[in-house]
Amino acid sequence: MKLVGILFARRPLVAALVVVLLVGTTYADWATGPELSLTIFYVAPVALAALLGLWQGVAVALLATAGWFAADALANATYAHPAIPYWNTLVQLLLYALIVFFVSAIQRARLMQQELSEFIVHDLRSPLTAVRAALSSCSGSCEVADSPAHAVLRAGTNSLDRISRMIDDLLDVARAEGGRLKVSPEPLQAAQLVATAVEQMRPWATDLGVTVETAVAPDLPPLIADASLSLRVLINLLSNAIKYTPSGASVTVSASSAEARHVTLAVTDHGPGVPRQWQKRVFGKFEQVEARKSGAAIGTGLGLSFCKLAVAAQGGRIWIESEPDVRTVVSFELPAG
Repeated sequence: MKLVGILFARRPLVAALVVVLLVGTTYADWATGPELSLTIFYVAPVALAALLGLWQGVAVALLATAGWFAADALANATYAHPAIPYWNTLVQLLLYALIVFFVSAIQRARLMQQELSEFIVHDLRSPLTAVRAALSSCSGSCEVADSPAHAVLRAGTNSLDRISRMIDDLLDVARAEGGRLKVSPEPLQAAQLVATAVEQMRPWATDLGVTVETAVAPDLPPLIADASLSLRVLINLLSNAIKYTPSGASVTVSASSAEARHVTLAVTDHGPGVPRQWQKRVFGKFEQVEARKSGAAIGTGLGLSFCKLAVAAQGGRIWIESEPDVRTVVSFELPAG
């Protein structure tokens, strides 16, 4: 019972799956008899448990060995020497122990690499904040607001803001995947959310010659969502739209509600679009890299991945509709109160 308690100490649903696989394999091993060995099938629950932790893997390795020995004993197999079943049991235990060791080592290395990346990315914020403060100070000292120097400083500030958003996306994607993303829902007005996002992105759009328009339906119910996460989702989508919209064209940010329980926010651009085969895959963490390799005009950052995780964490959904070289609409739906 103590072994089972260790197993269920973390992620009880995964632990339950491990137990089901282990019991099922043991039963199948006993039912098929000694003529058909199912030793390899015990590897699945052992490896899965090792992903939960070293001690969880050890616990399942011992349970798997005991299950194999019990199935072998109940099958009444005959051996040339009475010590052979115990020798085979020891071999099974060593095999499962090696699997636990290697899987746990790989998992530990992956977690350490992730933590190191988070520390490095987090530490980038301090110098970026200092650079932004310096640029803001220089921009404030410019005597002529429309001077070339002021335009350069504004472009630099916009670029720093984009880098800061990318850093936030990197950190929050890791948090969301680890179940550590904090969500604080509160009543929000869609019109205010759209206005804030457009206000932040309009200077960059102006520099690129892109017009940003809004279309917010009247009398929308308030959103019940996290203000910071929702704003970042909208800014990410607006940033992508501006990036791929040709100079002289426009981007539209809209908010509507087909039913009182949800509000839909959408960003429409008239850029190159997303090929049909990638429209359901662009929100994947690594799919964007493959899409760019195939020639699709899709960013390689984690912005869209963050958007999907952030929207899902608030009980919403996100999707994309695109006609290449005509228009692309990225929409996300959030609960309303």
